[in-house]
Amino acid sequence: MGPRTFAAVTATLAKADASVAMVYLMHILGAATIGAARPSAAQAATPMLQEIAAGRHLSTLAFSEAGSPSHFWTPISRARRNGNGVRISAKKSWVTSAGHAQSYVVSSLAPEGVGPTDSTLYLLPAETRGLSVAGPWDGLGLRANASAPIALDDCEVPSSFQLTDDGAGFQAMLNVVLPLFNLGTAAVALGLCRAAVDGTSSHLKSANSSILARPSVRACPL
Repeated sequence: MGPRTFAAVTATLAKADASVAMVYLMHILGAATIGAARPSAAQAATPMLQEIAAGRHLSTLAFSEAGSPSHFWTPISRARRNGNGVRISAKKSWVTSAGHAQSYVVSSLAPEGVGPTDSTLYLLPAETRGLSVAGPWDGLGLRANASAPIALDDCEVPSSFQLTDDGAGFQAMLNVVLPLFNLGTAAVALGLCRAAVDGTSSHLKSANSSILARPSVRACPL
C-alpha cells in the first residue's frame, strides 16, 4: 500500500512496543529485498514471498559485520565460488530477530569484487548448515527484538538464492533498503515520541501536583 501506509503502521506499532516495530521494519526490508531479486532468483524466492504474504514466514537483514562499524553497505566477508553457487563465512552484527527469523538476506563481497562496495546479496534460509546465533541479546532499550550477532561458517548458497548480480548488492542496499530503512526508523522514533507525549499528558492530567498550576504546563498543547 505504499511508503505512507508503511510509515503509519510502523509508527503505530512503535507507540505500543518499539521492539515489535523494529522487527516489523527489518522484516519488511527483508521481504522488499527478496521481492526485488534478479529474475533468475525471483522464481526460487516466490514460495518464500507467498509464505511472507500469508504471515507464516519472518525474514530479516544480516548486513552489518564486525569490522565495518556503521557502514553496513561495506561487508568485510567475501563469497567464494563453489560450483553453481558460493560459500560464505562471516560474522554478522545487529541481526534483528536473530534465531527467530526463517530467512536472512545476507551481504558479502562478490568473489571477484575489487572495491569495498562490490558486494552481492544472498538469501539464506535459517536452517542453512553453518548458520548460527553467535551470542545472546542483552541490549539497552529495545530489549525484545533479539538483535544478536549471527555466524556464517562456510555456508553453502546455491545460485538460485543469489538475489543480485555479482557486485550489484551495493545498489540494492542503497536503492531498495536504505530509503525504507530511513523512513521506517524515523517512524519508530515518531511512535516513541507520541507514546512519550501521551504518557506525559496522562500523568499531568491525573497527578494531584502543584505542577499543574505552572503556566508553562497549563499552556502546553497536550
